[in-house]
Amino acid sequence: MNERPSTEAPGVGVTVHLLRADGELGEPLAHGFLTSSRTVLVPDPPRAVADPWARYFARVPHVAPDDEAASSAAAAPNGGTQVLSVGGLTLAAVDGGGIRTAAAVLTLVRPALAGADVPTLTVDLITDSLVRHRGDQWAAFAHLGFPVGRPDGLTPPRPWWLDEAAADGHVLGSVAGFAAYVCCPSPNCPPPCTKLLAAARSRDPRG
Repeated sequence: MNERPSTEAPGVGVTVHLLRADGELGEPLAHGFLTSSRTVLVPDPPRAVADPWARYFARVPHVAPDDEAASSAAAAPNGGTQVLSVGGLTLAAVDGGGIRTAAAVLTLVRPALAGADVPTLTVDLITDSLVRHRGDQWAAFAHLGFPVGRPDGLTPPRPWWLDEAAADGHVLGSVAGFAAYVCCPSPNCPPPCTKLLAAARSRDPRG
């Protein structure tokens, strides 16, 4: 039996926060993991991680610095973690083909030390794995070689996005379209993503 991945493993136990008035990180709003050194995937995000105007921060466990990364050690002084500002937010959801799930992809302002060795992604790989695992993104990415597992006690929130995001075109009827939105913000996802996104939207029955 596979050992359950640690939520403190490098790049796995990412948490999303807002800043408190005193400048410290607030309580975790959501859990996710790195899909590249620049992107964090939050499966089934709560409504609190869906505000494009909010200033989010990601707390990212990192690999102990080696000779090459020693000069960056000062960037992660807090118990082996980096706290990185989020500069972009992509939201998407799918409700079709027996699969209902959503995702927030956070784009980091600076690269995470832990994201250099994640597996390469493609829209087709994500699509096939999501279908195989019935929309469970934690299981789907574990199948793709990411050392991830759903944190203990974490349950998806009510699908708030069915009402609030549908009018903005974020809810798709196609798993492939959803996979494009999850993959394309990551520099670890090969181009041409612009064409893939356009094709996904044009083929989607909700589009």
